[in-house]
Amino acid sequence: MEVIEPPSVAEHLTARWEIPPVQVKLFETLAKYGSPWRLMDGGRHDFPVVEDGDDVLVGFSAAHDYAVLDNDGKTLPPFGEWTHRMYARVLLADGVKQLKKTRGSEN
Repeated sequence: MEVIEPPSVAEHLTARWEIPPVQVKLFETLAKYGSPWRLMDGGRHDFPVVEDGDDVLVGFSAAHDYAVLDNDGKTLPPFGEWTHRMYARVLLADGVKQLKKTRGSEN
């Protein structure tokens, strides 16, 4: 993962990631021969963090990049989307845990 927008008071953290081309090519080949899905080339994760009094609000958003879509609607399979959402929750939970450590609170 590569940070493309480091966090600051005015901006939130944005990171870009890529899937190795050999893996993407395999899924593209399968999609050409009838597979209902394809693999994204990569994407971006965005982590907005806002302090609201004693609370800290942390968000997560993701954008997937597909080099080839051919107007066929083939994207990541539902299981892959679910896995991606679970990964986001792990990232957020870890971020909250780290934030609590730095603030000296384990609540």
